[in-house]
Amino acid sequence: MALGLLRRYREKNEPDLLKHYLSPIPADRMLAKGSSWNPAGEFVEGRHKKIAVRLSNWIGDAVMNIPALEAVRLNEPEAEIVAITRPWVKDVLSFRPDLVDRCIAFDDRVGTRHYLSFLGELREEKFDEGIVFTNHIKGAMLMCFSGIPIRTGFATTETRLFLNRSLARKDLPLGRHQSENYLDLVAEAGYSCKQRPAPRLIHDEAFNHQLITRFLSDLPRPILAVQAGASFGTAKRWLQDRYATVCAKFIAEHGGSVILLGTHSEAELNSTIAKDAGSRRVLDLTGKTSLRESMGLVSLADVFLSNDSGLAHVAAAFKTPQVTVFGPTDKTATAPYSPIAEVLYKPMPCSPCFHRHCPIGHDCMEAIEVAEVGAALNRALAIRGVPVP
Repeated sequence: MALGLLRRYREKNEPDLLKHYLSPIPADRMLAKGSSWNPAGEFVEGRHKKIAVRLSNWIGDAVMNIPALEAVRLNEPEAEIVAITRPWVKDVLSFRPDLVDRCIAFDDRVGTRHYLSFLGELREEKFDEGIVFTNHIKGAMLMCFSGIPIRTGFATTETRLFLNRSLARKDLPLGRHQSENYLDLVAEAGYSCKQRPAPRLIHDEAFNHQLITRFLSDLPRPILAVQAGASFGTAKRWLQDRYATVCAKFIAEHGGSVILLGTHSEAELNSTIAKDAGSRRVLDLTGKTSLRESMGLVSLADVFLSNDSGLAHVAAAFKTPQVTVFGPTDKTATAPYSPIAEVLYKPMPCSPCFHRHCPIGHDCMEAIEVAEVGAALNRALAIRGVPVP
């Protein structure tokens, strides 16, 4: 697709224009604060900068983008910051309306004709600068072919051609959280941040009241929210029967309730968990809530239990006490970034393998017992001030 787009772009546009946007920016042409480019490529003092930010594609990654977005906003409080996202990521930004002025939703997996049409729309925006949090070539191409003069992103063999400020992931320090990489990227674009904050989402009190009225008003507290699925693949999922046992024990020991969250694709999984838990206090909301509603419910729960998933990062950003079961992925880089997030992880010789589906015995997940998860949930409840046995 990338080569096809490049060929069609050259056919439809002047070659010297393409060459202009692929060329590096001279040092004396770098944007200063409070200045912007006009369509002729000249400085315009005093006009607020217009910045396009291509967010990461997945919920957890988009949450980890937040500190970097904060750094951009802190450095350019008067800029118009426009997020370009896949449709489902918009809901993440709805809990941080202070960071972006607009959000443009576009699924870049569409065909070439729709992609070119979207490029035309972005060209009309006349952005001064673009920042790309994704690694894929399509994000870098999007910024380049929509005529954005300053383009910053992670450098790969494919993306390097379309960026004029870049940061190679291989040059980044190892053994740290992924959100730090995004902060380094915006620092490369000139948006430094002395502090390195964890991702933070802001409660929407009016929306929370609606959720309580609709879903939670009849449920006894404490409430355990559970996401047993994982979009990445089955390798990231703790065992279904153990989730059911934990839910049953939680209700029996604490007299509370359980809500099950997930997408339509996880309906069978959660239906089985609800049935095997054997309690009317298990509310299965799988496929019955929007992402925004699921995020709000996670923020309202007393404790959250999940695999390594997008909602795990949402819980951390809302400071909901949580327990996260890790298996094939790297907990150092992508664990929920919160002091009240407990990660259960039993590394194996093959860890982290990053397989979507375990080709052997799923040993890393098999090793995590119900009793360990139950004890971790008790510690999480104690943070909420809930008495535990």
